[in-house]
Amino acid sequence: MWQTEISTLQREFPALGSHIKEGIEAMNRTVGVDSLSPVTPELIAQATTTLGQCPSFWGRYFTSPTTEGSGEYHHATESPVLAAAGIRVLPIARQTNRVGGTYSDGFNDGQANVQDLDDTFGAAYLNQCIVPALGRLYLFLDVEGSGLSHLSVDYYEGWCDALDGSAFCACVYGIPGDTATWTALKWACAHDRCCSALWLSHPIRQPAEPQGWSSDMLKPFQDFGIKIALWQYAFGGMFDRDLLNPNEPWLDQNYFLQHLILPQSGA
Repeated sequence: MWQTEISTLQREFPALGSHIKEGIEAMNRTVGVDSLSPVTPELIAQATTTLGQCPSFWGRYFTSPTTEGSGEYHHATESPVLAAAGIRVLPIARQTNRVGGTYSDGFNDGQANVQDLDDTFGAAYLNQCIVPALGRLYLFLDVEGSGLSHLSVDYYEGWCDALDGSAFCACVYGIPGDTATWTALKWACAHDRCCSALWLSHPIRQPAEPQGWSSDMLKPFQDFGIKIALWQYAFGGMFDRDLLNPNEPWLDQNYFLQHLILPQSGA
C-alpha cells in the first residue's frame, strides 16, 4: 500500500515523495557492524545504542589457523555471545597487503582462509549452513585500495580457485575509487572467475542514525555487473557501520543473512 502512495507523491511532489521513501527505507534497514576488536556483550550493547537497533551481522577477520592477535576471530569467547544475540558472522579474509601478489599467493592465502573458517566453526556445520537454493556462504576479501592493497588478476584467480569445493564463494571489500582493483576484478570475472557481492567503503563523517542508503557515496565506482550488497558508511570508535543495499530486487535481509554464519552457542 505505502509503495503506491509513495509513487503518487513522487509524481505530484517529487522532492517530498523522495524524502518519505528514504525515511521508510531507513526505518526498515538491515544494518551491521565490523570490528578489529573481539565481540563482547558490552560491545553489542554499544553498537545497538549507536545504531538504534541490534546489528544483524558482525564482520570479523579470518587469516589462517595460526594467526594470532585481537583482530582475529576468537571462537571460544565470541561465538557464544553472538549466538545469544542472534547476530551472524560476516567473515573477512584478511591478508590486506598481499592481494596484489601472484596466483600462488592468492591460492595459498585462500586455502589458509578456508582452513581457518573450517577449524573455527567446523566444516560440517558450515556446509549445513548453506541453503542449496541460495548458494555458498559469503567470504569477503579485504582490499583497502592504498599502498600494497590493490587487487591483481593473478592473486584473485588463485584465491577464487582455493575457495572451490569449500563452503564459501568469493566476494570483495574495497573503496569506490580503487580503479586498479575494479579493473582487475572485471577482467577476472570475464575469464571464468566470479564475485558474488561487493562491499564498498565510503564513510560519512557524522552520520545521523538511522542512516539511509546513498548511491552518491559509492561514486566513482563504475558498475560492471557485480551487485553492491553493502555500504560501509561510518568509521569510528570500536566498530564501523555497514548498511545492506535496499535497492536491489534480488537482495533482501533474508537472502543476505542466509549467506552468513550464525555461530553455535555451545560449540
